[in-house]
Amino acid sequence: MRGKEREVVGALGVGSVFAGYRIERLLGAGSTGEVYLARDRGLPRGVALKLLARSAGSDPDLRRRFLREADIVARLEHPNIVTVYARGEEEGQLWIAMTHVDGTDVGTVLRQGPLEPGRAVRIIADAADALDYAHDAGVLHRDVKPANILLAAAPWERAWLTDFGVAKTLDEGIAATRTGQVHASFQYAAPERVDADSTADRRADVYSLGCTLYHMLTGAPPFAGSSVAQMIYSHLKLPAPRPSAVNPALAPAFDEIIACALAKDPADRFDSCGQLAEAADQARTGTLSAATTVVVGRHRAGTDTTTTPEDPPPRPVVTTALPRDIATFLGRGRELRRILAAAGPGQVVSIHTIDGMAGVGKTALVTRAAHELGPEFPDGQLFVELHAHTPGYAPADPADVLARLLTGFGVDPRNLPDDLEGRRDLWRDRLADKRILLVLDDARDHAQIEPLLPSGTGCLTLITSRRRLIALDDALPLALDVLDPASAAELFVTLAHRAPVSDADAARVAEIVRACGYLPLAIVLLAGRLAHHHRWSIADLAESFTATTDRLAELDAADRAVRAAFDLSYRDLPERQRILFRRLGLHPGADLDSHAAAALAGIPLAAARRELEALYTVHLLGETGPGRYRLHDLLREYARTLVAADPDADNTGAVDRLLDYYRYTAANADRWLGRHTRPTSDTARPADGVVVRDFGDQIRALAWMRAESANLLACLEHIGTRDLARMVALTGVTGALLLRDGPWPLAMHLHQRAADAGDRLDDRLAHANALTDLGVVQWRSGHYERAAELYRRALICYREIGNRLGEANALTNLGTLARVTGDSRQAADLLWRALTRYREIGDRLGEAVALGNLGLMRWNTGNYDEAADMYRQALALYRAIGNRLGEANALDNLGCVCMSTGDHAQAADLHGQALALFRDVGDRRGEAQALTTLAYVHRETGAYEQSAELLEQSLALCRDIGNRRGEAHALTALGYAARETGGYERAADLLEQALTLNRDIGNRHDQADTLGNLGTLHERTGNYEQAADLHRQSLTLYRSIGHRLGQAEELDGIGRVLLATGEPGAALTSFTEALGLARAIGNHLEQARALDGVARCRDGVGDTPAALTDLRAALAIYRRLGVPETHAAAAYLSELEALTPGAARSSTDREQVR
Repeated sequence: MRGKEREVVGALGVGSVFAGYRIERLLGAGSTGEVYLARDRGLPRGVALKLLARSAGSDPDLRRRFLREADIVARLEHPNIVTVYARGEEEGQLWIAMTHVDGTDVGTVLRQGPLEPGRAVRIIADAADALDYAHDAGVLHRDVKPANILLAAAPWERAWLTDFGVAKTLDEGIAATRTGQVHASFQYAAPERVDADSTADRRADVYSLGCTLYHMLTGAPPFAGSSVAQMIYSHLKLPAPRPSAVNPALAPAFDEIIACALAKDPADRFDSCGQLAEAADQARTGTLSAATTVVVGRHRAGTDTTTTPEDPPPRPVVTTALPRDIATFLGRGRELRRILAAAGPGQVVSIHTIDGMAGVGKTALVTRAAHELGPEFPDGQLFVELHAHTPGYAPADPADVLARLLTGFGVDPRNLPDDLEGRRDLWRDRLADKRILLVLDDARDHAQIEPLLPSGTGCLTLITSRRRLIALDDALPLALDVLDPASAAELFVTLAHRAPVSDADAARVAEIVRACGYLPLAIVLLAGRLAHHHRWSIADLAESFTATTDRLAELDAADRAVRAAFDLSYRDLPERQRILFRRLGLHPGADLDSHAAAALAGIPLAAARRELEALYTVHLLGETGPGRYRLHDLLREYARTLVAADPDADNTGAVDRLLDYYRYTAANADRWLGRHTRPTSDTARPADGVVVRDFGDQIRALAWMRAESANLLACLEHIGTRDLARMVALTGVTGALLLRDGPWPLAMHLHQRAADAGDRLDDRLAHANALTDLGVVQWRSGHYERAAELYRRALICYREIGNRLGEANALTNLGTLARVTGDSRQAADLLWRALTRYREIGDRLGEAVALGNLGLMRWNTGNYDEAADMYRQALALYRAIGNRLGEANALDNLGCVCMSTGDHAQAADLHGQALALFRDVGDRRGEAQALTTLAYVHRETGAYEQSAELLEQSLALCRDIGNRRGEAHALTALGYAARETGGYERAADLLEQALTLNRDIGNRHDQADTLGNLGTLHERTGNYEQAADLHRQSLTLYRSIGHRLGQAEELDGIGRVLLATGEPGAALTSFTEALGLARAIGNHLEQARALDGVARCRDGVGDTPAALTDLRAALAIYRRLGVPETHAAAAYLSELEALTPGAARSSTDREQVR
């Protein structure tokens, strides 16, 4: 089966396994089935896996035909017939595995035009050889057509016959196909195949192969029609058309060959397909053999009366005035299908508009559509050039156009009405009962078009225009965009006659068409240059064109030039729109909104909206989203060449206004998004005429920042080091967005540049703010020592200039860092001092941040009530000031407290609320954090699969934005989940990755957590010595930072190792210490685990009554919390109770319990 098909979507996913074959991709799909490229898992080969659709599986006839195809082809072993490897049924779905042909099919090739005769004859010879072999084996194909002849691409072109779905064996009777039903393509079906009273033999395949040869030589089937009935009539009654009449370059002998192959009487045809192929080869060389002459002569003698007197009279002569169709019509299949489907028989829309920018290929598309639709309109196919943008022509006057149209329809010029309305009415009267296809090319506007439109329902009008014809009632619009990259590359190599010979060449072609902006006119012109420079390589052209500073000059070919096409569109604009268009060339970014346009042009916002819409209407602007516009790359270059001629002062003023708009609007957004209130002494104001946007909440602020992020970065790149103060200010107000979305390496570069600039400007506040921004990114990236140094330098600057807000922010940052790195005492001191400063200056945002950090310290030391109280204070402050990001963080923190106290349901609810808020405000770091904390809750309740799914999402987010600490958290938690589900090797790998990251970051808490998890993993695998060492390392770290819950967990781990290695007494000491810590901090789950361990130790030393008491206490907590440990503890308790009737157990009983 063919290896290159249109892109479709199938039911089987890539990588899935069906009937023992691994699916690689979908090759094609139809109403009755799908074909996949699959990998044979038993043999090193690819196969085409053909599946009968489940919806078709209930049709007995379809099932029979599907199975029959496999059975028939299995009998045929020929180098030009696709081989069937196997067939079967999987889960009620029939399948066939067959040869995969990596290439295309003749039908697809013919979309580009007729084939060179030598190539056509070679393909026919391969197909004929296959058909004669099948006939000799007793099989008729019965569906020979271009689409069923596959072409292998390399190392040489080889044809394969495929799709025996309607084949039959010669020993089958008529019953093989239901009476009156023909499963074949009517364009290629022999007369006896469509006559229910006739019996077909091998000469029916000869006829179909002759039709296929005709199509290959001329580019179209021999008999076309708008209906099946017309095609059947043509096959039964009309003589074979002469291919040389369509393609005069063909040898006349081909006319005789086609006439013989398409004879109505099978007896007058070639006796075999091989005979037809041999005759075609002789026709190509112009030397028919004596044997061929006899066969052809036999046909001439027997078929001179195909057109009988009773046949209906021929149709009226069609008035055709369409321009020549181009063979290299590429990349517009989807748009063409849309026009053909919407304009076909039975459709009600009679007017279709195709609009697009200059050079996008509107005329080529409508010409191809008109040629394909032509047979539907026997009374006329007219093409009218309206010259809205033709150099040297004024736009056509509709009165003059009507005069030409009416005289062409036989109206005496002396009888033409004098006025436009009279001519319009006469035109519509003449077309009232006609079926006319009218193409109006390059229309200017509604006023030019309206008088030309027919009123009859049988007429179809196709209109092209550079303007969106919004005022045209009842028209179906199609906006034509540039080509997709693949189609653009195909168009270039086709017209350049240079196929890429290497991956490097293909990459250069991609670079060329990208530099052309995928605009067809630009691609055509550039490909033409390469085609006429035989000594140039693709690489030569790519280097020259992509390096030029004036691409428009390179796209100039006398009367065809991109710049000239743009000039005509620009010429039609009123002056106010010309000014705006030129100013758009000054914008450093990719797209813009009306506020930015207003700033550039120095006009009111409402006027900017109107003018942008006007430029969009005439396709000088494209739309990227509601209210957002962009220039095509070549139009941007054109605008820049125009604006370069404007006064420098005007251009400088326009750019300054634009930069002010972004700077002050970003500052307003940053106030909603920043983690702290930003210290500022900025007394500057935007330039006159700049409308600065404001935002009512974080969501709107973040939406604007994200929409403009590329523009903000482009503005920073544009400013560079030419205006240090403006660069520093703009960098600062984009800091919150860069911190949320990354990439953090870019954020570090920009903030470092701003810090250096602030120093050079001797602006201590700007320097301190940039140091703070840089420190925050370094902290989030896990570079704690660098962050601490930056914070300290910023603190010094803030104190030197007496900025108390900056000082409080720096203290908070240093305190947070001290907490993370385990210096609890210093962290508490710094955070309390920061809290005091915030309260003194009335900064509620900073107060909430400090409270949150202090609450986190209380949580780490097991003071859950105090932690919850501080988090609630922070939550109330965040809600009071409308800071939803802070609210999300506070909710997430409260969820952690609830999990620690065993309230898993409340914890899950709080983490879920936090996750929703993080997503609402678009904070990806917070989203990853909430995913991880929610995963912890699922882990504690034994839902490991759900936990792992959340952690995978978190890990992907952290890696995407460069959040190394978050990445380490996710890796550790994934390792835990893998360990609990028995995936010990994967758990070890994940935990080792996490440990490496945590050590590199310097986070002692997270190091301790990962070490403890590794210790538990070694317990599970029986490596007790290594497990004890890891638990002790973790315990040491937790003690150094005062983390009591972590200490209790590791004491439990040490106790488990001691108990497993036969030291219940030592283990009891460890569990007892853990129990004391857990009770002190109020962590119920850890209390239960410690009690469980104590019970097992007491049982181990023979104190069974005490063991029962402790175990029952542990089980009660487990059950209340609903954790996985419940089942094991309950089972152990049952065993103890069963073996303890009041007396001590024997050693044998104890052994059995173990």
